[in-house]
Amino acid sequence: MPYEIRKAAVLGAGVMGAAIAAHLTNAGIDCVLLDILPPELTEENRRKGWTEATPEWRNRFAAAGLVQALKAKPAAFYTKKNAARIRTGNFEDHLAWLKEVDWVIEAVVENLEIKQSLLSRIESHIKPTCIVSTNTSGLPVRDIVARAGSSLKSRFVCTHFFNPPRYMKLLEVIPCAETLPEVLDFMVKFCEDVLGKGVVVCKDVPNFIGNRIGVFDIANAVHRMIEKGMTIEEVDAIVGKELGRPGTALFGTVDLVGLDTAMHVMTHLYEAAKDDEMRDLYRPVDFLGAMVDRELLGNKTGCGFYRRSKNEKGEKVKEVLDYKTMAYVPLAKPRFPSLGAAKKADDSVVKARILFYGEDRAGEFVREYLCNNFIYAANRIPEICDTVYAIDRAMKWGYNHQLGPFEMWDAVGLEASLAVMEKLNKAVPEKIREMVQRGCRSFYDKRGDGLYFYDFAVKD
Repeated sequence: MPYEIRKAAVLGAGVMGAAIAAHLTNAGIDCVLLDILPPELTEENRRKGWTEATPEWRNRFAAAGLVQALKAKPAAFYTKKNAARIRTGNFEDHLAWLKEVDWVIEAVVENLEIKQSLLSRIESHIKPTCIVSTNTSGLPVRDIVARAGSSLKSRFVCTHFFNPPRYMKLLEVIPCAETLPEVLDFMVKFCEDVLGKGVVVCKDVPNFIGNRIGVFDIANAVHRMIEKGMTIEEVDAIVGKELGRPGTALFGTVDLVGLDTAMHVMTHLYEAAKDDEMRDLYRPVDFLGAMVDRELLGNKTGCGFYRRSKNEKGEKVKEVLDYKTMAYVPLAKPRFPSLGAAKKADDSVVKARILFYGEDRAGEFVREYLCNNFIYAANRIPEICDTVYAIDRAMKWGYNHQLGPFEMWDAVGLEASLAVMEKLNKAVPEKIREMVQRGCRSFYDKRGDGLYFYDFAVKD
């Protein structure tokens, strides 16, 4: 059956739903944006003369989502004129509009019962060729679609956009057991060619690929920091640009995303990934809980791991949290010999090698931190995906890393790293030992006809 997407509907006009709708219009797709009815009339509503029958009141949440998308920074719309391509409405009055659309994206609150109920309601309104997707970041796809009919299941996938949708390249696509292969193939091609995304197909496991590997990366760094008595600014200096990470480094990135969001994923992983050998790292450490209690959530609350304030002279200064005392202190500029040497190098592979084999506190941290990341990523295959490049692409496209974990492993040297792991008493996966024994000494091999990757399934 041929599929095409000329018009779409987004169900849920929160920050993410409205931003997805905006990005659809950037690709030339008209969009319907629906949300729930407001719970009650406010005094302000009554002063405007609105009643519960007034369309402006009934569509208020969807309209407000559109307004927020127009105000978003960075801009959600390529041009604000695109907002005219979005028609706002509500779930009670306008589900009939869905008969006109080719793709329905459910983007409501992360609540299984609400998602299941909404899918049941829309099933009778969509046409037989309409593709339906959920934007969940962690709920099992099989559970979301469990109550749906076989026809809808055959056209159902998860499309997990990363925020903000216009700018983040990664889009994770997760089929359910009943998804037709041609539907999956169409969605991958459409999202790559029309929406401009880097698509990674994932398995239906807790938090898929990006957040599973990415949140481990954060939790691993936090535990190593505490273990080695390092400061937040020291870790950010090390796990920053010289290690191929974004300019916001690690803790600055969490401030950008929101600590509450990161903690939500950690908590979910602790509950859902019960067979994960590193599960205990997802139990949030005490100071992170204290930060949430004090609403030190990052940029959204004005203070997180970092904050900006004024000194006694009225000058703007940047401060950093001392997690041992929970007080903000002046930001220091950490200096490590290996970090200084890495800054002089102009190649990401050379920088990684300098830091990994550095004979100072920074090198000690990097070795422990990266070895844990390497082993964890290897142990996730085939649990979360079948290929090393799926994990690498997810981390580069979703977290702005220059090198994914397997590319980074190649950069520091696979064989040489095993000696480091032995010295650190790390449990090297048997599949890695077998790989090296078979003469495969890197995860990627550039040949005359293209780039090859090591496949654990075929052992070549």
